Amino acid sequence: MPPERPPVGLGTVLREWGRIGCVGFGGPPAHIALLRKLCVEDRGWLQAQEFEAAIAACNLLPGPASTQLASTIHA
Repeated sequence: MPPERPPVGLGTVLREWGRIGCVGFGGPPAHIALLRKLCVEDRGWLQAQEFEAAIAACNLLPGPASTQLASTIHA
């Protein structure tokens, strides 16, 4: 079982997701790379395996994977 993580405030999520939206030129692949850097490497909100599993699940759904991934990570 993964270790318990403290909750992340909505303000933090909105600020970080907004920043990615503003600087993430290159479409979904750029957004996914920025989300990985933020959530796994910089903030440690997710483990690498959790992030990869979320990407795999989102790739099975129709539509832009980066938008679905951002929604899945926050949920």
